[in-house]
Amino acid sequence: ILNDSTRSIITGRGEKAAMQPEVIMTEDEKEAEKILAGGADFEFRLNYEVIPAIEIKDFSDIKVTRQVFDVPDSEIDDQVKRVAESARSYEPKAGKAAEGDRVSI
Repeated sequence: ILNDSTRSIITGRGEKAAMQPEVIMTEDEKEAEKILAGGADFEFRLNYEVIPAIEIKDFSDIKVTRQVFDVPDSEIDDQVKRVAESARSYEPKAGKAAEGDRVSI
């Protein structure tokens, strides 16, 4: 009943909950006993975040200019080499460090 009521309340308001609603009920024992005995109405509060309505605008009037750049092959080759060097793996070795070795201090 609680799930159906919660769903009914949210849809009746024309809203969509972003996450599972938090149901807040009385914690007063005397009030709970009255409800169980039929002497009081069951009341609860809902706490939930609403997914906002998003209106899609007409973008047919928007113009986009695509910028094209000429990049020399030498610059592309340099960048590929840098990426390859930074991604290479190293293996431990004994002895002195040489040029191109990675050293941890």
